[in-house]
Amino acid sequence: MSVKIKALGTKKELKTFIKFNLELYKNNAFVAPPLQQDKNPAFDFCEAAYFLAYK
Repeated sequence: MSVKIKALGTKKELKTFIKFNLELYKNNAFVAPPLQQDKNPAFDFCEAAYFLAYK
């Protein structure tokens, strides 16, 4: 079984990346979801790259 690493390029893919944690732990009563409106002040002067891994 191989794993494919994909760099995110669209807003839809970024939304999938952000919501991954919610889907992964959706049936776990002990997980508190992160705040989706948080803004990291580092992004005012830094760049970021996001990746997802698929089986």
